[in-house]
Amino acid sequence: MREREQRTEEGRRLKAARIVAGLSQQEVAKSLGKHWKTVGRWERGESPVQASERRAVAAVLRIPESDVWQTEHDVPRETVPPLPLELVPPKVFGANVERRRLQLGMAPGELRPKLKLPTVESVAQLEAGRSTLALRRELLPRLVRALKTTPEEILSVPRVTPPRGVSETPPAPEGVETLMSIVEDARRLADRLLLYAARTKEATQTLSGRDA
Repeated sequence: MREREQRTEEGRRLKAARIVAGLSQQEVAKSLGKHWKTVGRWERGESPVQASERRAVAAVLRIPESDVWQTEHDVPRETVPPLPLELVPPKVFGANVERRRLQLGMAPGELRPKLKLPTVESVAQLEAGRSTLALRRELLPRLVRALKTTPEEILSVPRVTPPRGVSETPPAPEGVETLMSIVEDARRLADRLLLYAARTKEATQTLSGRDA
């Protein structure tokens, strides 16, 4: 039963990835040298994609294998520590929402009422990174409930890693490294100010005692 549920979940992810890629079942099948009915069976969870075929399927859909197939040996995607909502780029926020929605096999129309948004287009705008900070702050708790996730996942920022064979590390998402540096500097400054305030208070009390 568990294996069947896993195949069904993988099928939903496979279908979602195909739709996002703008491909039909026939186009995917042609690229893989398969019959389109085979792709349909994959998406319905009736039969699994063989392990030897997963890389080819992922390449056609232009996604990493881990977006569809997860095993006990999978390593979670590496992220920088979750940032405050104000520092998470809107496009990263939207991409995290879209990724989780697709993992659940949920259509934008299903998510809309859960977020109390007026139109499906509003969901598309959110996932495309075209939303205000005020709206994202309002939607965050609703997203956590609707997508059965955590604030940390919605606010996580992927750490860019180079493909195999490439030694040069690509740049992190625009502004992220700078923001992280600013946050860290601010934390250090706050610690120093607290220490300075504590020492000043202690010195003041000492002087007051002497005057008395």
